[in-house]
Amino acid sequence: MKEERKGSVEVELMGQKIRLRSTNGEEEYIKKVSEYVDQEIQRVQKAMGSASSLNIALLVAMNIAENYYNNLQNQQVAVNGLLVKTDKLISFIDERLN
Repeated sequence: MKEERKGSVEVELMGQKIRLRSTNGEEEYIKKVSEYVDQEIQRVQKAMGSASSLNIALLVAMNIAENYYNNLQNQQVAVNGLLVKTDKLISFIDERLN
């Protein structure tokens, strides 16, 4: 990965160089995301052996999407738990003040 022009970052995924635009200093973020995707690609390639690039890319996309939705679900469970605790705390305070 290299950075040549301001506002863009060149990354390499599956041996392909790709130039991505960035705004507001997102270059480091884009590099981190592309490194994560590349690590997932390498992990899947190692596990699948001689699968086609398309199959590897699709499996990586599915794995990343699954991780995203699992994290989203976990976050929602945590938020719901906080809401329940907050309601209990408000009720407790209200009881003490009355």
